[in-house]
Amino acid sequence: MKNLALFDFDGTITTREMLPEFFRLAIPRGRQFIGQILLAPFIIGYKLGIVSGTVVRALIVRLGFSGVPFSHYERKGLEFATLVLPQVIRPEALEWIKWHKGQGDMVVVVSGSLDIYLAQWCRSQKVECICSVPMEIRTRTRNYWRLQAESSIRGERSLGHERL
Repeated sequence: MKNLALFDFDGTITTREMLPEFFRLAIPRGRQFIGQILLAPFIIGYKLGIVSGTVVRALIVRLGFSGVPFSHYERKGLEFATLVLPQVIRPEALEWIKWHKGQGDMVVVVSGSLDIYLAQWCRSQKVECICSVPMEIRTRTRNYWRLQAESSIRGERSLGHERL
């Protein structure tokens, strides 16, 4: 019988939370500056426990990514997955992943991170990726971004129980 090995990404496989670093890499500098000013009350509220992380992340995505071609963020996601993530992956976490794969176990990375970089990293490791936050583009008069599946970043994750 195969086992199911679940690994959290941020802080378990990596040495720290990676989403803020991706934002710094992917969001154009001018938008970062404007965002720091416009979103300061929300970030302070988050640090004080008044505003949820879900709200702050959604605002950062909307402000930082609106109107920018999706191909820009695909490139940044690939760059982040291939150049930044290898520097922060815990060697012992990779060893555990390799061990489980060697045992024939199903290895799944569970995270609230954005799929634009995490799914690429998971594919490179030949492991499954669930609960990462997909990004989608909706078109009205111009493109804007939003976080899809917001329930997954609110902690409302559920995994079905199944014998493998």
